[in-house]
Amino acid sequence: MRNLITIGIPAYNEEKNIRNCIENILGLDLKIPFEILVITSGCTDRTNEIVENLMEKNNEVRLIKLKKLNTKSAKMNILLKNAKGDIVVQTDADVLIQKEAIQKIVKHFQDPKVGLVSGRPVPVISVKSKFYDWVQMSYDFMHQRRIEEEKQQKFWHVSGYLCAIRKSAWTPIPDDSIIDDAVFGLLIWKENWRVEYEPTAKVAVKPPMSTKDFIKQRARNRAGFAQIRKRYGLQPRTVSEEFSSYFLKSIKRLDSTQKFGNFLLIGSVYLYSWIYSYWQLFRKLNPLEIWKPIKSSK
Repeated sequence: MRNLITIGIPAYNEEKNIRNCIENILGLDLKIPFEILVITSGCTDRTNEIVENLMEKNNEVRLIKLKKLNTKSAKMNILLKNAKGDIVVQTDADVLIQKEAIQKIVKHFQDPKVGLVSGRPVPVISVKSKFYDWVQMSYDFMHQRRIEEEKQQKFWHVSGYLCAIRKSAWTPIPDDSIIDDAVFGLLIWKENWRVEYEPTAKVAVKPPMSTKDFIKQRARNRAGFAQIRKRYGLQPRTVSEEFSSYFLKSIKRLDSTQKFGNFLLIGSVYLYSWIYSYWQLFRKLNPLEIWKPIKSSK
């Protein structure tokens, strides 16, 4: 492993977040040489301008601008192709990486058999939000699931909010992949690289705060799972698994009638998102039409 890592940020119209994201990384005191490589496509706001201003003051920052709007999967392929580091840490422009998280996931690559490592997303959400219980339980469910799958050596659906990839393990993924992190995780796992989970490598994530955005995010994930099942014969989780392993277990933890009612309401919205995702696939929408920005999570 070289004495350099690449921290990659695929971005589209992130003028509200990109400065905080980059300054967050620059302030982590990584103690290892690094570059920050931002890949933008089709931006119509000040994202590129803000990154260019930061480049003038920080030699670690690079920018690749694509005029045409591309999928995140396409940007990931370009990111990995142009990264200078042997280890590429991928994150998003609208999250904040916690102290020492990058060092913790990079350490895993001392084992030459490790090809991919996932960090742990932690939701940032007000207790007053109608989505609070649902979000907390769903993030906890995924945390426990990753631990179990890693033990069984079946873990491949990493978190795109924070993960690290050995560049030599990377296989270019189809540009039309709806869920890039699940696809490249699956392909790396299928090549017999070890995929590991580092639960202490945390990244702060703001979940969708509106019902419309909640449906949009859940629907695109479900559409992505269906695409993976069709192409590769596997999927991260099925509807029945989510209902039996997550919904039924989680609902028992609620401690008031009000929370119970709200949880059922959000659950019905979640069910609608499943139906909506299959409607999108039936209409044969392209990934850019399915993968709409989630504004309330910015």
